Amino acid sequence: MQVSGNDELADLANIFNKVQTSLYMHQQQLKARVQIADENLTKVNHELTLRSKELEQMVALSQRLATTDSLTGLHNRRFLDENLGSVFAQAKRHADSLCLVLLDVDFFKQINDEHGHAAGDVVLKLLGDLIRWNTRDSDISARMGGDEFAFILPRTPAAQGKVFAENLLERTRSHAFVIPNGKILKVTLSLGVAELSEDIYSVEALYGAADKALYESKHRGRNQVTGIHKNEFF
Repeated sequence: MQVSGNDELADLANIFNKVQTSLYMHQQQLKARVQIADENLTKVNHELTLRSKELEQMVALSQRLATTDSLTGLHNRRFLDENLGSVFAQAKRHADSLCLVLLDVDFFKQINDEHGHAAGDVVLKLLGDLIRWNTRDSDISARMGGDEFAFILPRTPAAQGKVFAENLLERTRSHAFVIPNGKILKVTLSLGVAELSEDIYSVEALYGAADKALYESKHRGRNQVTGIHKNEFF
């Protein structure tokens, strides 16, 4: 504001100019503070997003570790038990076929006793690889503990389930299991296959049938597959 002549008006103008300058400077300071606050808020939001993603990844990792067998990388017994009930119920509800396959490594204790536990671990790891290569995405494969494995095969009738087991057995028979001392072991399996049928009303009954078929394979001399359907071996 420019005024000349009248001292009083000039004084008022000076006061006005000072106030205007002061307001402008205050406004600029506020803008700077707001900009800094916005930048800080953006930074905080970015950090929160990163922390949230990290937390999600940690939760996912912990869940995966809780349901994964550390030796073979397959699912563990907990995962299979948690999923078998829901798969069983769905198959019953929709009248779908379903197979449960149980597997034991033949003479696994002898492998550990003669070649050491490191050799046994290698055998289990390599068997885990063979299992991954020979199962579908829809199948659930799990190491139940020791040398025991189990498979849930949704929408799979008994005959197809037995073919799956026989293929896995044949691939295992023909595989060279190289252990830490450089020796090559030949490994065989005993497997039992049970199909969901009218006489099986519970998960426990299905598991019991597969276990019965598994022990029939062992009784017959191991290195083979036995199926069971309506309490009859095939």
